[in-house]
Amino acid sequence: MNPTSSDLAAIQQRLARQRNPKQAHQQDAAKTEKWAAGAEREMSRQFAAYLTQRELLFVCANPTKKSTIRVGWPDFSIFLPRQNSLGVTIFVELKVKDGYLSKDQVVCIESLQKASFPITVAYSLEAAIAFVRQYAP
Repeated sequence: MNPTSSDLAAIQQRLARQRNPKQAHQQDAAKTEKWAAGAEREMSRQFAAYLTQRELLFVCANPTKKSTIRVGWPDFSIFLPRQNSLGVTIFVELKVKDGYLSKDQVVCIESLQKASFPITVAYSLEAAIAFVRQYAP
């Protein structure tokens, strides 16, 4: 039986991994990071659609471009009205499962918490929506 070109490609990849496992690990990590970035972008798009549908005011950075706001700032700043009082601002940082916060994000989140702002790190769309519903039923 003659191997197909895809069989040969798979064999070559396996051999390359065996010769240089460190590089293979770095490539795997890069693929995982790329997948996570795409998944976070999709979650961000869906969350923005939810907020828009609820007619809530929010600001979020464009996830496809380098941010021009403070490094580590949460993905979403959401401005909620309150009857007969001042409004409230809540913050949501979206992460995919197994995602992690950068040092800058940890510092920023801690600063917002110290200033008594509600903030969450949501590892799913459902968790982000549940957090918003606590403040805007």
